[in-house]
This record gives sequence, structure tokens and C-alpha cells, in this order.
Amino acid sequence: MDGNFAGYGLSFRAGPSSGNGNGNKGSGNKGNGGGNGKNAHPYRRKPQAATPSSLPSPATATTSMASPGAGPGRRSDHRIHSQARTAAAEVLDKMRSLVDNVSVAFDGPAPTAKDRLVENWARIQEHYTRQVDLRKVQIADTTIPHHMELMLKILAQEMLLNEEEMAASQMVLDDMDNGDRLAQPLEFGPCVEYLLQYHVLSDLVDLADADLPRGMRKYVLRFFGLFIEGIPLGLLPESAIRLPLVAIMRQCLHVVQTSPTTPINPMRRQEPIVAGQGSAHAGAADAATQGLAKAGYRLGQGYHSIQNDKSSVILCHDLLQLIVTLFRRLREHSNMVYLFFDWDSNKDHQLQTHGQHGSAKSSLSSSSSSSSAEPSARSSDLAVSSLRTATSGYLEQSARGHELFIVHIIVEYLLAPGFTGQLAREALVLVVQVLLAPQDKAKYVGFLLNQARIVELLVEHMGYLHSQIPVFRPMPRSPSAQLFSRNYTGQRRLPPLQRRMAADPHGMQVVREKFDIKPRLHQQLSQESLLRSIAQQDQRETEILVSARLILEHVDAFFLCWELLDEIAFVGTSDHRLFSAVQSQLMNGFLRSHIEPALLLANMSSAKNQAITTISYLADLINATHSACVLDAMFMV
Repeated sequence: MDGNFAGYGLSFRAGPSSGNGNGNKGSGNKGNGGGNGKNAHPYRRKPQAATPSSLPSPATATTSMASPGAGPGRRSDHRIHSQARTAAAEVLDKMRSLVDNVSVAFDGPAPTAKDRLVENWARIQEHYTRQVDLRKVQIADTTIPHHMELMLKILAQEMLLNEEEMAASQMVLDDMDNGDRLAQPLEFGPCVEYLLQYHVLSDLVDLADADLPRGMRKYVLRFFGLFIEGIPLGLLPESAIRLPLVAIMRQCLHVVQTSPTTPINPMRRQEPIVAGQGSAHAGAADAATQGLAKAGYRLGQGYHSIQNDKSSVILCHDLLQLIVTLFRRLREHSNMVYLFFDWDSNKDHQLQTHGQHGSAKSSLSSSSSSSSAEPSARSSDLAVSSLRTATSGYLEQSARGHELFIVHIIVEYLLAPGFTGQLAREALVLVVQVLLAPQDKAKYVGFLLNQARIVELLVEHMGYLHSQIPVFRPMPRSPSAQLFSRNYTGQRRLPPLQRRMAADPHGMQVVREKFDIKPRLHQQLSQESLLRSIAQQDQRETEILVSARLILEHVDAFFLCWELLDEIAFVGTSDHRLFSAVQSQLMNGFLRSHIEPALLLANMSSAKNQAITTISYLADLINATHSACVLDAMFMV
């Protein structure tokens, strides 16, 4: 700010001042006409330089010089000094007024949390209004991750304050269960209200869709994961939160599924599903969706191939991480599962009809095949192709139900190596837990058994993998092939015998977690960097990429399918339909067709080694089994 004071030749520029507010410098008082240096006497007045307007006329100057003691000269000097004092006083008044205005501006009210949230959101939007080609810019080279992280922490701080205020004002809520607490009116803070009112999350999804600057999509996906982890569960039904959440998941799934891939192990025989079965019932799907169904492999895309683009590999991992986070939250109040699994009887009947037609076609084709084909090869495509047929229409599913694409991404990467496969398997167990918890769980169990066909799928995977592993000598398992990640904290960590002994005799294995998000919010606020640390990002992505390129051997995949079925049977013990389905499929689809024949031929010298290998595998399976349901099926055979 520049201010010119007419008649005095003075100007003020914003910046650091050379003196204090009263014009003091050194020991002189410049504002009152005092000395301007350290040698100036404190009581000696320095002669003022005359301005052009106050200079005396030539005649007056001559008269004054001629008669220095005359009265007019003294009156002229007095007038000059008086004008100078008046001018200095006016300058001081204006400077004092300016200093007062600046002090008021700096001493005014501090910006609120909403002001800071709006400011950070505006800073993100500014990157898209500049005359810069964002296609040549990496997001790590911008301040967007920094502002996104600040937005997360501002929202976390507000939610934490709301939780503490609610706990302080209504202590009775501590004795309520989750359902009673969720029934209480949810109070939003100004930051959350701004987020909902101005659809900030929807705008973030639009920015992720463009993926500009490069890498924006994966940062938005991680933003949603951290956001869902810390919000009160009562916010999830809000359309301004739920719909953008589903939109970013669908968007990332489409990118992952359409990304070019390369076989993980070029030496492994690739066995895709028969194209006719994969697309027999996909008339409602478009050409792109049918292509996805045709291109699927028997054991899922993640077992056979990896995306060529590194960003797609990271995106697949983070997408599964978001699904795991979402269903961990839904375990707190599983009645909200209807927001994502809106399965009705009409869709159930329609897909059952399709499944019956598919079964008839499959049986006809299998009967015409050669008798030398192994049992698993004749029927192994049935459950996989039916599942892909059911989930191939996820792109056209309505905005209310999202179960198709959630199951689709989980099943495709159940047997993926490394962290991605571990997240997919954990996500499947969480989905089963959440779907079995509501009181009206019958339709959800029907979806798991008749449409998703999870139990049948895992049994067929085991049958195929057992036929691929050596039968004349047992193959050891790889220590790196673990069912869940090292961060898993569930009961699978317990030894099998200890877990079976501590199991609830009534089968109620699903325990609701306490509805308390304060520890999660404290954890988010305590972390120095959630998104912006480039070093942490590089290390994390390197670990994901290295694990994704590992080769999962057939024997490891076989034991992982067994352990996953065992875990599903354990968490589903409370439902008799799921319990019966596990025992029936396991006995008829695997034990009697693959294990029993090898044991019955033990007396034959040519098959003795095969029987010994089978017994070795059986001992390892029993040692890894937690569920009494699976053990009963083994002993009945």
C-alpha cells in the first residue's frame, strides 16, 4: 500500500518499518523535529529544511539579511517553524492511524476451522485455474497432497471435538449399545456441513476421473480411505458421502480392469474360462463388460497376471484397502449394509433362472467331453463363470445396490500374491461377517450361496489346485504365503485348538466393536504425514509392487483356499444354511472326489506314494483348521 502526502514529499510503503510508531530513531525524536542520529543532542533542535511553499520572498529575505534584528524576520521564522510543526503533526496522525489499522487487522479474530478448510480447498482448486499443462505435472510436485492432508486433519479435529462434547453433555450414551447411539440425532460441525452442502467429495471424484495432475486418482482414493475410517457411522447414509464413495470405487475398478496385463509366471500354463460360458447370460451387459467376463481366468485375474502400469497395481491394492476399511466400519452397525448390498427377491429369482440355464449348458458340454478328463476339469468352470456372469453387469447396476462390483473385485484377486491378495481375502471374510449380522440376513445369505457362490467357488478352486500339485511327494508351503497381512488383528492369529476351545457354543462368533472413533481420530491427528510425505509414499509403493510380482505356487494357493473356506465356516457357524453349504460342498466337491480315491488306492503299490502324499497334506490341513464344521466334514468322509 502506497500513500503520498501532498505538499510534503513523503510516501509510505508496506514493509518493515525503520523505526517505531512514534518515529523514534536513535536518541533523537524525529517526529517532533529532534535529532536524527546518535550524536544529536536530546534538547537541541535541528534547523528544519524549508519547503518551497514556506520559503520567504526575495524581498523579505533581503530585508531579513539586511536587518537581522528586525521584527518581521522573527515573525517569518516563527511562521516557518509553526508550519513545520503542523505538517509533522499531520504526518504523525496519519501514521498513527495506519498503525492502528494494521494492528486491528493482525489482532482480529483468528480464522475458524471452516475458514481453514475452505482456504485449503480453494488452494487445491487454484491448480486447475492456472495456465499450466497439468498433463506434464506430477502431483508430488504440487501442494495438493499437503492441502488434502490439512483438510483431513481439520475434519478429524472437528469430529473429535464433537465426540468429546457429546460425551461430556450426555454421559448416558456410554451405557447405550450401538443401535441406541446411532438412533440419537447426529450433530454436524460447520466443516462437515460445508463438505455436504458444497459436494466437495463429488468434486474430488471428478478431479480423480481426469487424473490431473498425474497421480491425482490414487491420492483421492487414499483420501476417501482415511476419511471413511474416521467419520461417525451416522454420516455414511448421506448421499453427499455415500455416492462419491461408490463412484471412486467404480472408477478405480474400471481403470484396473481395463489396464493391460502381463503374466506373472510365463512358464505357468494359462487356463482361461471357456468364452461361451463366460458370456452366455451377459446379454444385458455391453461389449466392454462382456469382454471383461470373457477374459477372466479360472483362479482369478490376480493369480495369473499383473498390470503393466505400476499405478494400476497400486490402485488395485488401495481399492481393496478401501473396501476393507468400509466393511470394518460396517461391522460396528451391520444394519447399514443395505446401503451397499440392496439385494431383492426379483434379482435373486432372475439370476437363479440364469444359473439354471448355465448349469444345463454346462452339464451338456461336460457329458460330451472325453471320459478321461479329470472330475475337476469337467465342472470347475461352473461356479466361476456363473459368478462372473452375475458380476459382469456391475457397471449397469443402479446407484443403490453395489454388491456386484464389490464381490467382483474381491473374487478376482483372492489368490493374488502379496499384500493385494491378503487384502482381498480379508475383505471377503469381512463381507461374510457383515452380511450374517443383520436380523433380516436371509436374503444376504441367499446372495452369498446362490449368486456369489463363494463356498462353491472356493471348493472348486481347491479341486483344481489339488490336481495341479505333485502327488508323489509333498511340496512344502512358502512362509511368505499368508492368509492375511501382518497387520491383521482378528482371531485367526490364535492357535486352532485354542480358538476352537474358546468358541461360543451357540455359534455367535461376530462380536460388535465398540462404537468409538476417538482413538482413530487421535491417531490421524498424531501422524505427521498422512499423504504428503514423498519418501513414505515411495517406500510404501515399492513394497506393494515387490509383493505383487511374487509367484504364488499351486500348493500355496491350495492351502490358502482351504484356510479361507475354514475361516468363512468359522464366522458363519451361526447360520445353518451356510454351515450346511460348507459341509455339503466340501464333502461332495473335494473330499470324496480327490482325497478319498487316493486313500482307497493305498494298498496298490503303484499308488502308495500318492497315498502317502495325500496323508501328509491331510495332516497339514487338519493342523490349519479352526472350524469344527470343516473338521466334521473331513471325519465324515
